[in-house]
Amino acid sequence: MKKTKHILLGVADTLLYWQIIVSSLSGVDILQSIILIVPYFGKLPDDFSLWLSSCSFNPTINWLIYTDQDTSDYDVPNNISIKKCNLCDLKAAFQKHFDFSISLENPYKLCDFKPAYGDMFEKEIADYDFWGYCDIDLVFGNIRNFITDDILCSYDRMFVFGHLSIYRNSPEMRELYRSKVDNCLYYKDVFSSPDSYAFDEFGYKSLGGLFQICSLKKIKVYNKILFAYAMEKYFALRCTYGGSLEQRKLEMKKKKVFFEFRNGQLVQRWGKTAKGEKEICYIHIRLRKMLNFCTDDKHFYIYPGEYTNNSKKHFIDFGLNPEYIKWRIKRLKDYMTNLDYVKWRLNDIIKKASHKHQ
Repeated sequence: MKKTKHILLGVADTLLYWQIIVSSLSGVDILQSIILIVPYFGKLPDDFSLWLSSCSFNPTINWLIYTDQDTSDYDVPNNISIKKCNLCDLKAAFQKHFDFSISLENPYKLCDFKPAYGDMFEKEIADYDFWGYCDIDLVFGNIRNFITDDILCSYDRMFVFGHLSIYRNSPEMRELYRSKVDNCLYYKDVFSSPDSYAFDEFGYKSLGGLFQICSLKKIKVYNKILFAYAMEKYFALRCTYGGSLEQRKLEMKKKKVFFEFRNGQLVQRWGKTAKGEKEICYIHIRLRKMLNFCTDDKHFYIYPGEYTNNSKKHFIDFGLNPEYIKWRIKRLKDYMTNLDYVKWRLNDIIKKASHKHQ
């Protein structure tokens, strides 16, 4: 059985290579088809319209959203399908795939089920070469500029994070989450527990998640960091792209960072005159309170705490921003009520003072 499976996968890889060769010879693009599945329950964020807009500029990628919210007031692009259901409906549909009771009582628990979407939605993804999932606290740039057919042909998984991951639509990748691997979480334990385990990423405590499972099973993973992660612990848009420690240090040195979305292209800008420029695949705005002041969702800017069409906002000092002052006061309160931080800070001050007197 295993031998037959490997032969089938080999045939699939061969067909992918031939598609690209035919495409290059004919001059006609035959893009590998991709569908991203997004279950979302509860109030939609204020910047949902911007997420939809960024999806619309990626017309060769499809999205399938399951939600209990009314989306009739939104301009939903043709490449997004929305199915109305609630969390209980989705849990009942998932339960049919297992002979044990699953626990799915709150939307956040869906993170643990993400690696199983290829199995759970096998009928919905049947016509696609690749399937995946993403969050809606993102703004996409031109995804195909970064995830090319050459890359899709060469790897079985693109990215390793829960906010965006793409998998080859093969039996091996649809059922990968069922793997029983030493020192890694086992899906039955994860799916039957109400606790969250970060199964879609790096796992919980000493037990690995899907990242470690892929590594130990030698799955071909494309893990080049092409996105910006706006860290919520800073008011300014200090972003990390992962990568080496040196790369992260260079990123942290950038000043006055903001992002510009312009007709499907997403660019990070920095510096006093915003001359620094880097195109990225997407930005992940996680746990940040963002206000949406945009009237034009095709060309806008992303600044700390807000989306706006005002290009001059970049030159306003953060120190004059009322939201920044509120944020600083809150951070100060959080620090001063943390005894471990107070002890560490006092010891640090004493050490510096003693060095000065030496």
